[in-house]
Amino acid sequence: MSALPMTSGGPGAAITALRRGLTRKAVLAVENRTISGDPLAALAAHLSAHRLTVELTSRGLRVVNPDVPGCCAEARHASDLITCRARPEDFGDAWFWTSWGEPIARADRITDAAVFIRGYLAGAGR
Repeated sequence: MSALPMTSGGPGAAITALRRGLTRKAVLAVENRTISGDPLAALAAHLSAHRLTVELTSRGLRVVNPDVPGCCAEARHASDLITCRARPEDFGDAWFWTSWGEPIARADRITDAAVFIRGYLAGAGR
């Protein structure tokens, strides 16, 4: 078994992150403060630390706020599918996008993206 990544909170924080269901890759992405491997994994780790439910899928990052009701029977809780793709207006740099095509933040701006996502999944502006 390989060693757990060290976190600013010590080895216990890494164990907690892994127990929350984050992949080893997501924990490493946050630890290294890089997004070179997978920006969605880094964003998942950040959002999970703020008590949002996250799931990396083949289509993107499913983010759910279990504390806020959703719109309908199909969406019991406020949620969105976040993707990461190039933004032509920004010279093709990678950006995070909402499921309805709104740009969130550059993929290297994990905190900015998390603030935006937490805001609209908390019902801000409803």
